[in-house]
Amino acid sequence: RNDTSTHPWRHAVCDMLAMPGSFNRTNSGLAVLNGKEKEQIRRGCILLLDALAGRASHGLHSLLDGPAWKRVLFLIQTADWWQQIVLTASGLHACMIFFEAPNY
Repeated sequence: RNDTSTHPWRHAVCDMLAMPGSFNRTNSGLAVLNGKEKEQIRRGCILLLDALAGRASHGLHSLLDGPAWKRVLFLIQTADWWQQIVLTASGLHACMIFFEAPNY
């Protein structure tokens, strides 16, 4: 799995702009940009992060104009903790074969 958080050259601006409430920071150099420019930078950063993760046209960038619930589900589905839950549940389910009654 190609996780973007492991790339050492991931830019801090992309991290900040990818967060929904980050535009209220007036102490940064981004405060001189207008809302449209900030949104374009945010969309570009999200597209770049999708490309780094190998998601191409099926990433978060394709869901930006859709409803918010789709973006929430995408973020849950691509989270590392969700992958660990699915793998743990699969392993436990596979171990349940030892507790089944014999089938004679």
